Amino acid sequence: MFDAVAGDGVTRPGGLRAGVAALTPSADTARMEAMAEDVGALVAAVAGVAANGTIVLVAAPAQACALRMWTQDKAEYYPILSSSGLANRTVMAVASRALVSAADPAPRFSLSSEATIHLDTAAQDIGSGGIAAGGLVKSMCRRTAFL
Repeated sequence: MFDAVAGDGVTRPGGLRAGVAALTPSADTARMEAMAEDVGALVAAVAGVAANGTIVLVAAPAQACALRMWTQDKAEYYPILSSSGLANRTVMAVASRALVSAADPAPRFSLSSEATIHLDTAAQDIGSGGIAAGGLVKSMCRRTAFL
């Protein structure tokens, strides 16, 4: 989701950074001033599509920690989220009103009083044509179990 990989138009949507050029980091040698300039540039870059809505800062864990410490004594205007999906020293701004998520509108559930589970990290079909496949298969008939 946070990568710069373009979508294929069929099975994978583009990452949030696809087609977006990275901003030039501040040249200020004072760390707090540099961070303020960098965050300001990020917010300004997405302000046009934020439509006066919330702008969320998403950062690699170390930078998220620094941002939270930086805002500790201030009103938190921008939510700060941490993601290990971002490379170290990466911070991005997301206009929350421009973010969309889609899923199948009709979730599918299957209920059974005679359930069978397949416990295998490389699972295959449990069986085909009446022939059992490999792996550990357990019947849940008359059992109480938490998975």
